[in-house]
Formats: sequence, C-alpha cells, structure tokens
Amino acid sequence: MSLDPMTAKAYEGTVEAKASLDVRQDLPAYTVSKSVTGFQVGPYLKDFIGKDPIEGTASMKADFAGRGLTEEEILKNLAGVFSFRFENGAVNGINVPKMLRDAVGLFRGQRPVPDEDLKTDFALLSGSVHVADALAVNKDLKMEAPLLRVSGAGRVNLLTKAVDYGTQVAVVATLKGQEGEPLSELAGLTVPLKITGTYDKPEFGLDVASVLKDKAVQEGLDRLKKEVEISKDVEEKIPEEVKEKLPGVLDRFIKK
Repeated sequence: MSLDPMTAKAYEGTVEAKASLDVRQDLPAYTVSKSVTGFQVGPYLKDFIGKDPIEGTASMKADFAGRGLTEEEILKNLAGVFSFRFENGAVNGINVPKMLRDAVGLFRGQRPVPDEDLKTDFALLSGSVHVADALAVNKDLKMEAPLLRVSGAGRVNLLTKAVDYGTQVAVVATLKGQEGEPLSELAGLTVPLKITGTYDKPEFGLDVASVLKDKAVQEGLDRLKKEVEISKDVEEKIPEEVKEKLPGVLDRFIKK
C-alpha cells in the first residue's frame, strides 16, 4: 500500500512526505520519505515532545525503510539517512561560551558565574545521520557561531539511548572573561568537548585545562628552541681564534 505524496504548510514552513506499507509479511515493512523547508523546529519540538533542545529555521530530509510492530523491532530494523540544516537558532541545555569562560576562570583561580542561560546561539548547524543496526552515526557535524566553530562526529545507540560523541570547539573570536577582560589564553585554540550519557540526559565534558597546559608547555618549548637557535647563531659568528683564547668565558655566555 502506498500513500500519495502529501504537501502541507506547518510551523511557518513546507512539509512534503510520502510513505508505503507492506503487510503481506509477518513483520510489516514500510518506507518513509519526508522533507521540510523553512520549518521552525523549536515550536514543533515543544508541541510534540514538550521541550525544545534546538531552535532555528530548519531544512531537513529523511529517507528511511524498516520493518516491525514493536518499538524494539522498528529500531533494530530501521535504516536510512537523515540530513539537516538549521539557521539562526540555538542549542538549548548547553552554553559553550560560558563553559569556556568558567574553565579559564578556574584555571586562573576564579569561581564560575552561575547566572547565564543554558543555550548556545548559532548562525548555522548542519550534518547528516546514517541509521543502521540500531545505531545513528554522524561524521560531519558543523556549527558556525559568532565566537566559535564546532565540528563533530559520533554515534547514538537507539536501543540503549547511549551517546558517544566528540566535538572540536575552535575559538575564532575573542571571548570575554568574568570581569569583561579578553580570554587571550583561548585565542586560536581548539578545545575537545565530549558528549556522553543518554540522548535524553546528555552529559558534557569540556577539557580546557589540559589544552591550556599543553599550550603553556608548547610556548615554553618554542621559547627554549628560539634561545638555543640564538645561542648557536652567536657562536657561529665568533672567530675561531677568539674561541681558542677564551673558552671558559664563552661557556658561561653561550648555551649549548
């Protein structure tokens, strides 16, 4: 049985969908194809699941096939691709700039500032999800925000809800600290943000401290390398006859 293609207006956007259902087998089989454009995803999620983990104007396309009657059967046999593009929106439940500010503050010996909205604004968020064997896998997440660029990849187990996802947060503009001062430590750095837990109760881990320590170590090594190169350059310019006459004196001034 096939359902005629349908087009409708909803949530300020356009929805197109078609589907088929085959009940001639023990486990009914189905296909679903759906696309939306100009769709306000925040109000839609609020109406259907009672919360809006993401806001923005959405363009999405989904093509899935599967079979089953129970939720477990459907999830085990689901296969397909879902692509998305959200513009001028926000991810709710996490404030990445605040996490960066707090982490640098702790590194400086400051206390976190509690009162900030748990949301991360973005200009663009896009990616695709491939579903098979009860796993939803993403390898191409991209987010562009006023202060940040984020890339990500990982997977979600649809049966257990377990999340194993990693992102890289690049600071592309100067963040302000707790007192309004620029956080120069983060300039040009890329910080790993790990997402675990379950998709309905995610846990976020941002490891800024180790990145700052690595940066400090690298800067120290760069300074040492520069000093060694300067010392070698000075030594090469000293005539050999001078080196022979003043070996002890030179050793105190030239680092080898």
